[in-house]
Amino acid sequence: MSFEYPEVLHATVGGLQRLADMTTINCLPTVLLSAVALKQMSERKAGVVINIASFAGYNEMSQWNVYSASKRFVLHLSGILRAEYAAAGVTVQTIAPLLVATNMSKIRRASFFGPFAETFVAQALRTVGLLELMGLMPRFLRDAILKSTTETMRAAVLKRLAKEQ
Repeated sequence: MSFEYPEVLHATVGGLQRLADMTTINCLPTVLLSAVALKQMSERKAGVVINIASFAGYNEMSQWNVYSASKRFVLHLSGILRAEYAAAGVTVQTIAPLLVATNMSKIRRASFFGPFAETFVAQALRTVGLLELMGLMPRFLRDAILKSTTETMRAAVLKRLAKEQ
């Protein structure tokens, strides 16, 4: 769950309920499902847990505050679980995409930065146990590009929002 558009914390559309829902939806299922799955996997000494975070979790994204922080939680928890369960033969993988062309993301056409879900998933599954996947390009390259375009992206979203109103 994310924001409809970038906003500072106190002005979030939906107020405290939206912030609580975002925190709960983005964090609690990862904790609970991991706990159930890891118990079974550690008993049989094999398994793979794949948690979905976001590129936003690697960066303190101004005006995407709770979303960015909740995705950082998923990355951090996954790193801890990776260390805790490695000796039990369990792989904990984190996938942190930027954009993926899906109905939920409202991205209709695939691009370099936003592949179709099928393409992204196929690539992600080939990396299980090898590395964290941030998308279809190395993280350092994407970070460099995005840090230079974050404000441009925000301005574009706000401009589109203003036109819709």
